[in-house]
Amino acid sequence: MNELSVKNLLAQGYALGDIVILTGHGRSKSTLLNVDRIGNFATRRFTGTYTRAGNPVWSNGELMVESIYRFKGQSAPAIILSEMDFTELTDLERRKLFVGMTRAQMSLQVVLSAQAEASIAKALG
Repeated sequence: MNELSVKNLLAQGYALGDIVILTGHGRSKSTLLNVDRIGNFATRRFTGTYTRAGNPVWSNGELMVESIYRFKGQSAPAIILSEMDFTELTDLERRKLFVGMTRAQMSLQVVLSAQAEASIAKALG
């Protein structure tokens, strides 16, 4: 689904460098933060290590993948919000959705699990 979202944004005219995939999970629980490729696109992500000078080490891909928490305070023209897997729309999940959604400058695509979608629909009544 994420690959399809990336292709959709590219077809809309966004450059690959304008697209960021944000995950609702941290490094230990995320699939996206631990893969080298999403479809044909090599991922650029924090490796979990730092240089001796204390700077984060990034992989060499062209498609940025980051957690919502680490991307806080930043923005990008096109955001794909992914790995939003929850069974209940708690205050924490609402805050994560808010932070992730407000990182998008022009385009936002949200990839939800069926359970998360049902939880949001229930909350909206």
